[in-house]
Amino acid sequence: MPDFPSEAYTEAQQKWLGRDHLITPTIKKAIGNVLEGKKVLDVGCGNGHYSFDFLQWGADEDSQKKLPVSSKIDFHESNIIDFSLQKHFDVATAFFVLQFLHSKSDVAKAIQNISNHLKSGGILFGLIPNGIEGVNPPEDMGWKLGAQIQKTPGSHFFDGEIVGINFYANGEVCGSSKIALHSREFYEKCFKDSGFSKIEWIAPHFTDHAKYLLGEEFCDQFLNPPCDIMFKCVKS
Repeated sequence: MPDFPSEAYTEAQQKWLGRDHLITPTIKKAIGNVLEGKKVLDVGCGNGHYSFDFLQWGADEDSQKKLPVSSKIDFHESNIIDFSLQKHFDVATAFFVLQFLHSKSDVAKAIQNISNHLKSGGILFGLIPNGIEGVNPPEDMGWKLGAQIQKTPGSHFFDGEIVGINFYANGEVCGSSKIALHSREFYEKCFKDSGFSKIEWIAPHFTDHAKYLLGEEFCDQFLNPPCDIMFKCVKS
């Protein structure tokens, strides 16, 4: 993604309320104790925030990006579509990565490539914008959670639609990019075609502290239906 504002995004997301009180709790609950002693491939890891969390949660880590900083973490920078690490993993993660691939063929190739790096019985966890009709993001989601899709409230969902997304820091836009809103049905087909037999969609949840800070009305609108959705896929 040559137009992706990596530095602004990385700096801003450190302070996002949504990361600590929505995304991380959702990920941790979904993963549970799965990582204990496992080899993990963290695709699109950015600054490695979750890579280090995974170590605390019991994993041996192999993350795709940046520079080596830990004897237990190997970082690689390469293309999600055709990277090759010549090893296989127990678990792979792709959090808010796949939507930055605009063409459906690229998404399918990326999922297949991730699957190729998983052992039989391996698990893929990921987070994406929720590709269903009826999603209605709160108008103040950007400055409250850190990111806001530029889509007209109440407009229909179109599979594969390209929309803008703004990233926020201290209530101001600090960067922007484009993402593709692919449908759940499309993702499910990609998962099945790539050898995943069990596919589960997991709704996110806010911490009680976030509900207090953001308000019940905001949280209810974000979650009904969820603006973002997590998936868990098990390879045959």
